[in-house]
Amino acid sequence: HHVPEIRILTPSTFTVNKETVVTLTLSNPSVFGMTVSLHPIEDESDTDYCSAKVELPKKELLLAGRDEPSMQMCEETSQADEFKDDPKVIVFRKGNKIGFIVKVTPVVNEGDVKIQFLMKHEFRNTTTVALQSESKEPEIVWLEHKVYMNLGPM
Repeated sequence: HHVPEIRILTPSTFTVNKETVVTLTLSNPSVFGMTVSLHPIEDESDTDYCSAKVELPKKELLLAGRDEPSMQMCEETSQADEFKDDPKVIVFRKGNKIGFIVKVTPVVNEGDVKIQFLMKHEFRNTTTVALQSESKEPEIVWLEHKVYMNLGPM
């Protein structure tokens, strides 16, 4: 309930050594707004999984908090203006979910197109605050996760 969910929006058709635009979605499970950043994995031991180069968004991705009652009433345009989204990166925004673009270039002739990257996101530890005092703000900690995605066959 604390880690942003990342998914593939629509399947893509890939060609070796040709850049393909892939739309991914990112959802915030928390009631608090969240900042997410994506980075390449530099560790050499993890390159066995990867079969494509990926160009990730350079700016941080801002996600609204999950708000169940107002989810049905959200308007995409008003939220995009509020968050000042770059249309070259953010395809849509609805409630606590965004669609964003990554550019993928397969480097294999056959098999599945696989990418990897590091996802960093904010986490608000509300449990310790509730135990200590209700007047304190939750502590914000940055968490990191290695993400391995299979985008489909060549």
